[in-house]
Amino acid sequence: MPPPNEQPFPNRLTLELRGERVQIARDTLVNLPESVLVVMFPNGLILGPRGSLYVADDGNPSLGGSSDIGGISEDEDEDGIVQVDFDPNLLRYILKFYDAPAVEATESTEGAEGAEAGEETAVAAVPAANAVPGLYPFGYPSPERRAFIVLREELDYFAIPCPGPTADNATDVSNPQSVKHLCGEYLVGQNRIFDALRHEASAAERQLVDMLCLAGFGIEDGWGYRAREPGRCCVVSVGIVRLVADGTPAQMAAAQKLLVFWRKPARKCWWDGTVATIGGDEHPMTVRIWSRRTWTLELALI
Repeated sequence: MPPPNEQPFPNRLTLELRGERVQIARDTLVNLPESVLVVMFPNGLILGPRGSLYVADDGNPSLGGSSDIGGISEDEDEDGIVQVDFDPNLLRYILKFYDAPAVEATESTEGAEGAEAGEETAVAAVPAANAVPGLYPFGYPSPERRAFIVLREELDYFAIPCPGPTADNATDVSNPQSVKHLCGEYLVGQNRIFDALRHEASAAERQLVDMLCLAGFGIEDGWGYRAREPGRCCVVSVGIVRLVADGTPAQMAAAQKLLVFWRKPARKCWWDGTVATIGGDEHPMTVRIWSRRTWTLELALI
């Protein structure tokens, strides 16, 4: 029992994400993919008033005594609203996958009540579709949870105008902000996930693409969410698919390999370059865009 003058931890939190407020259940927040939590709370998260809830590097919450005055962290204001520098639309996209299992579980129990009036029927918990207990990490308490592959790309880009004569109506090179913005819009339009890896000739990249396609992605799939980061030459993309674990032996083998990424994201970083025409027909301009892509691959249980 907490002391009378203290309140328990709130079950729902209010996050202010770049001017927009989003409410989220505390349990959902701490169970978000580790790669997402690290971006949202690079310095950890402390919630008052009864101590602290810290999002550690391994994605697990740990409780301890709070040293903050009034139990309010540096990222939390007096109203209990946590300030987070994160795209609110991206968070909403991720949370859709956390809401879907609960909706499906509710639908699966409809009609289980007795036909006679007043009859009491005990409805057993129905394992989620595509739940394969043998595939989940040993000792995990809830094998009914489903596995999802979370793929995140952070693309930092640099634009260099190509030398040579330019048209009179070309985009003004002396306005670098305009050039950066147009390059960002061009890259956002390049939405297919695996196009960037098709130029890689090594066997490792081909094996990565094959494994992801066997596990649930399609070779022509686009990113589920893709947008420019404000104030940065950066495009962030996220794709989430349910892990296919009940298909062919090859799909089962790919699912087993992906289990090592549960709460242990893997990262791959590489550079590529492309020549693009930006500005449309009204103000065309040819630029070379150098991109530094960082992929983060993780398995999440929802």
